[in-house]
Amino acid sequence: EIAALGLRPDLVLCSGAARARATLALVLPELGTPPPEVIYDDAIYMATPEDVIARLRALSPGQDRALKVLVVGHNPGFEEVTQLLLGDGEAAAHDGMGEKFPTCALAVLTFDIAQWRDVAPGTGKLTHFLTPARLS
Repeated sequence: EIAALGLRPDLVLCSGAARARATLALVLPELGTPPPEVIYDDAIYMATPEDVIARLRALSPGQDRALKVLVVGHNPGFEEVTQLLLGDGEAAAHDGMGEKFPTCALAVLTFDIAQWRDVAPGTGKLTHFLTPARLS
């Protein structure tokens, strides 16, 4: 479904935790070839929303040119960072996420920013919210 929607990332930031790695291992073959660059980062494990935003802002030269970045991590931080990035102006998008951000959910946000270092709370727009239940 990710590839069919044209959501193939240029870069993947993945928690170093075994469950996050296992989830990514299931997704990578669906992203086509060559696979995107993958960076395993233990700091993403149980990261706060502010930590996730800081990690995106700190993409190194070369990595910061990635137009699509997939971040694989854990709740509650990822549900919270999605809500924080959407800000108050996206009430309909919040409603679309339902009452729960389930395991293996994919929230796709777009940003009208020049560089990743410009990502900030309230700058994202939710374009897709996929859950395992919606794919079956």
